[in-house]
Amino acid sequence: MTRTPTEVTTPAPANDAAQSVAQPTPAFDATELLKEHKKWTSSQDNAEPIFADIYNAGQNRLAAFTTRDGSPDVFAYPTDPHRLFGLVAAEQNRVGERSGVRTAGLPVISDTAKIPSDRVRSAAEKDASDRAPSAATSENAVRDYTRTLEKAGFKPDEAATIAAQTYKRLLEASEKGKLQGTAAEQMMRMDRAHQEILQAPPGGRLKDGQRDYLTPADRQNIVRDSALRTMDPEKYVNQGQHMTCALHSMGKQELEAGDPARVAERTRDLVNNGSTTVKEMDRRGPNGEVVPGRERIVRVDSLSLKPDREASNTVNAHNYGDNGKQGPAGQIYAALTGQLAGDLRSEREGKKTSADGLDQAGYIYMAAHAGDRGARRGQTSTGEGMFSRDGQGALRYIGDGPQVAIWDVAHLNRAIGGADGAVFASSTLFRRANGEKPPPGYPPDLQISTFRNTDELRAKLKEFQQRTGQSGQLGVNAPFLPGGGRNGHGMHAMNIRLNEDGSFRLDNNWGSRKDLTRVSDDEVDMATNSNRWTPKPGSASGRRSAPDDGTRFGPGNGRNPNEADSDFNKRMDEQEARQKEREEEEVRKRAQLEQAREAQQAQLTAERERAQQVQLVQNRARANRVGSG
Repeated sequence: MTRTPTEVTTPAPANDAAQSVAQPTPAFDATELLKEHKKWTSSQDNAEPIFADIYNAGQNRLAAFTTRDGSPDVFAYPTDPHRLFGLVAAEQNRVGERSGVRTAGLPVISDTAKIPSDRVRSAAEKDASDRAPSAATSENAVRDYTRTLEKAGFKPDEAATIAAQTYKRLLEASEKGKLQGTAAEQMMRMDRAHQEILQAPPGGRLKDGQRDYLTPADRQNIVRDSALRTMDPEKYVNQGQHMTCALHSMGKQELEAGDPARVAERTRDLVNNGSTTVKEMDRRGPNGEVVPGRERIVRVDSLSLKPDREASNTVNAHNYGDNGKQGPAGQIYAALTGQLAGDLRSEREGKKTSADGLDQAGYIYMAAHAGDRGARRGQTSTGEGMFSRDGQGALRYIGDGPQVAIWDVAHLNRAIGGADGAVFASSTLFRRANGEKPPPGYPPDLQISTFRNTDELRAKLKEFQQRTGQSGQLGVNAPFLPGGGRNGHGMHAMNIRLNEDGSFRLDNNWGSRKDLTRVSDDEVDMATNSNRWTPKPGSASGRRSAPDDGTRFGPGNGRNPNEADSDFNKRMDEQEARQKEREEEEVRKRAQLEQAREAQQAQLTAERERAQQVQLVQNRARANRVGSG
């Protein structure tokens, strides 16, 4: 039976004098709602609706909603229109409470006996839910996540869309058995982490005593970027103008499946405490027993967390995503994993790590502002850099990026909690015949998924995707990718997946415009098989030394697919200038050492001459005493 909407009055609380007169709620035309959203009608009456938001109070229109199965833009209309009226009225009541209009339960609508009790939230219940964690249900997860994203600066409809799409993606991973816990549990962990990111520690200091460089706006931006990266890792996890391809390729895997909430939790730890804990996956021992994965404390220089120029824009789909820029949450991820890479290198070399204190660590990585830690102008083109600590305790700049090669990436993946075999590389990349065995100093059971041809790559990649729900991390020679210059070299980390037709999909970590959505076997082989890295005739750069398993990730002397000739030539000029500066610095150091050696030699000569003079005087005195006697 169709009912004509009537004006509804909501009784005011008795203890609120300012609201002593009943306040009318605008008429709500459910008939128009049904017409407007007919395309969203679902025949599944048991799909419990989740109202993500209602805006435009005058019209009371539904802005966004999702169903328990995670499908976006779907509303399961109940067969009973009275229940529909009641559900919408209950949500109106909740929205009124959130906007400050105190009510006393549901508006009066006839025949609302069928409204589920969990839909009725009084003002007191709402206040209590803000103080205590909600139960891990899909409704609570989407609702709470939406509210936190609004606090981070997203508009209500944007926040609702992000929450719904994030839940849908996580639910799909959960249904495939590729998620730790339920989708709701993951979202609620993310939500708690995001709430705590928004709450700066008191006194302008992190828990470890370091200065907190983040403004409230920075913290909002970090949450916004974290939410977008989690909603759509393929689009929003990018390296931008940084040497962080290997780091973000791994970060993309973490957010795709497994335990993506821990990425937000580690971000929270770093911006509030200055440190966090990373843990390897548990493994099986020789007798089938569970061997707990090793835990490591990683401390990060808080200046490395301060957004650089690229990460300082207001985070939205226009400023980040398709253009490939690295956002503020991405910078924090790079700060963590870059420092972890330095700590692992310290472990392999028997040095102290950041867990022993930043003033003791053998290596320090700065994701930004490396110039403030000793890198001279011209040494770092991106503001980032790895430093080593010399025998006197001073930091010495090594170079841009985390300075990692293929085995370092595999070690880093294990330490962060990644699955075995997450890193893929052609067997032609390895210098030794037994290339699958790690070099001395690395865990002896460390694995890289090597392949001799694309058929073998396809088989191993399919198994890895089915086992983990993640893409693989692939090492390529970037100039030999489609669109590259086929000259020189430059090791690059990409994410690789199989399309349904068996073709390859390559995510370039430079934004969707640089991704390769359908790549042939021959193109993949060209980019990964070192036997084919012969420069094309007339190229500006010769073969030189082909990359191998010891070559560090980063742009080399070849033109990459994301570079025009002018960009490539500019980069070569900048590299030449930096190389010239390094050579001049070496000349200055040698001159200083020579000067110090000469000064030391002069001092020794002067001391010998003084000793000779003293000896001569003593000899003369002795001779005089003998002669007088």
